[in-house]
Amino acid sequence: MIAETGDWVKHHRGHLWTGLCLVLVGWSAYNLGILSGRNGGVPLQEAAAIQARAGIVSTTPTASTVTSGGVSSQHTDPRVVASKASTSKKYHFSWCPGALKIKPENQVWFPTAADAQAAGYSLAGNCTP
Repeated sequence: MIAETGDWVKHHRGHLWTGLCLVLVGWSAYNLGILSGRNGGVPLQEAAAIQARAGIVSTTPTASTVTSGGVSSQHTDPRVVASKASTSKKYHFSWCPGALKIKPENQVWFPTAADAQAAGYSLAGNCTP
């Protein structure tokens, strides 16, 4: 039986090597994601509080507030934000993930998306109205 197992391993060693490499890459990517979440990521439960403190969203609830798992996201704020330091000239709605990544000192706020477009900015691809 040991000889049969050895023959099987020799016959499939290329596939076994590929599978082992895929498992190691997946395991590494998972653990790097966990580490980056602990070191610099903001848990979803805290994101709404950070937005409220930064003045990105209003703290008063409206009829269009969507609540999911205790986190509320407002889609009524017409303002958009862009970065002074950006070369891509993209703007984000206040509820988009890209808006949270712009440093406060680099933020340029526009009253509406039309104002941002008139200034030469275009909507970021990961942001939907």
